[in-house]
Amino acid sequence: MSLVLIKSFSFGFAVAIAVGPIALIIVNNGLNHGFAVAAKSGLGAALADLTFAIVSFTIGIQISAILKGHQDILKIAASIILILLGLWFLKNSLAQLKTTKTIEANTPKVCGLKTTYTLTLLNPLTIIMFSAFATQVNMLNHFMSIVPAAFSLFLGSLVVQISLATLGSVLKTFLIHHKWKIALNGLSALGIIAFGLLGLF
Repeated sequence: MSLVLIKSFSFGFAVAIAVGPIALIIVNNGLNHGFAVAAKSGLGAALADLTFAIVSFTIGIQISAILKGHQDILKIAASIILILLGLWFLKNSLAQLKTTKTIEANTPKVCGLKTTYTLTLLNPLTIIMFSAFATQVNMLNHFMSIVPAAFSLFLGSLVVQISLATLGSVLKTFLIHHKWKIALNGLSALGIIAFGLLGLF
């Protein structure tokens, strides 16, 4: 059982450490709104991973087969949302260049816990990966194994998400001049748009 918990924690860490649009959103929140807001969005991502873990560990391979039939639609929906979100961030960054106000007075909208949770859930590949992992550790339909393993996976993901929130808030502290923050916001926005566009092809 302890080996399953270690594997689950490691898997949650490994999935979360990949730099994707959710990571960029969390760092962006830390940069613009501080650690508390970024940590909430990070918690949203980790809770989505927990949701995926519970569903995957409970239902397993059957979910993979169902989602494969709808993968294209979910991928397009997630891509469009990411592109729109990135465009919003980019619009805010460009607006900040035209004003003499500091970044704190004109920051991008917060992507909080609910938004980050929803965006993370829109990735069908994650549940397929989690389902494959569940079959590897051979714990399907054993409730006493599912809950601790899912929670271990959640903790592995949460460690990464809180680290990203910390990174964003540290950047906020050190990048005093608002033009540096605007530039990072713009790069973050372009990165999110790029992930969205890649999902369409």
